[in-house]
Amino acid sequence: MKKIMKYLSTGLLTLSLLIMSACSYDQVVDPNNPSLASVLNNASKAELQTLVSGLEARNRDYFVAATQMFGCFGREVWAYFASDPRFASDWLGVGITDTYQDFFASNGTYLTPYQAVKQANVLIQSVANTTVLTAQEASGFNGFAKTIKAYQLVWPLMQQYQMVFELM
Repeated sequence: MKKIMKYLSTGLLTLSLLIMSACSYDQVVDPNNPSLASVLNNASKAELQTLVSGLEARNRDYFVAATQMFGCFGREVWAYFASDPRFASDWLGVGITDTYQDFFASNGTYLTPYQAVKQANVLIQSVANTTVLTAQEASGFNGFAKTIKAYQLVWPLMQQYQMVFELM
């Protein structure tokens, strides 16, 4: 019995060493989430256009969440979500059993504008580091990024204390 256990353990050890050393893994690059370095170093026009599309999408992210939340506060909207029906009642403080440190799903109204500003900064940096654009195209990309950046910085300002200016 001791010989069988000895041969069995030796065989399993040898087999496991062969299996572990036989495999090698190639690093897989995620095409849907490229690294930041890939767009900051000589980005192509297609990559820059993808950054613009992403910036425009992030620009619109704020509006839906803010409309639902502020509409609930003003009692103009009662948002029902099949995924989580607590939204309106927790925003209004009805039947809250736990308090949420992030003010229950409203932290996006504060964070999303700053994420858009960060993405606009990446676009501006990418345009500065590429050689495939003409001066006019670079101005167009930079103008769009700076416009979205300024627009997004207005939203957190409007949520703070009282307004010191009016939007036209």
